[in-house]
Amino acid sequence: GRVQWQPAVALTLGASAARGAYVADAVLAAATSLAGSGGIGRSAQQALGLDAEYSRDHWLVRGELVWNRWQVPTLSQDLGASSAFVEGRLTVLPGMFVAGRIDRLGFSGLRSEGEIRTWDAPVTRIETGVGYYLRRNLLAKGAYQYNWRDGGRVRRLGLLAAQLHFWL
Repeated sequence: GRVQWQPAVALTLGASAARGAYVADAVLAAATSLAGSGGIGRSAQQALGLDAEYSRDHWLVRGELVWNRWQVPTLSQDLGASSAFVEGRLTVLPGMFVAGRIDRLGFSGLRSEGEIRTWDAPVTRIETGVGYYLRRNLLAKGAYQYNWRDGGRVRRLGLLAAQLHFWL
């Protein structure tokens, strides 16, 4: 479900929540029987989110926080992840904008052999770009994105991207 509140024309605040099973019953039964006594036989996912958006003149700023938790049929502890981002866009000329974004994706810790480690490597990302509407329904965009992680084979990576976006 989602609720949204707009206390002013330029400001929107929202919250959302969801819960449900994410593993098919047949797969859950097989995974639980394979895990034996270590399995917990459940597979619910829960998600909570908060978001906000503010626009004024040629500016648009928005952000979001999301928390997720998964019950894994073969683990005795839940997996969790959280993400957050803030992005902004400024129209600099008619049809042309510049934009930027920063986001973070983090993971909960798992206990193993007396040590706690995250179940995946957290990642932080910064992105900046420019866009121009060639026509009402044709947008040309270019962006640079820089990513860094706390683990894994590739720890830092910068990427350039170009895109033509057309819609009917």
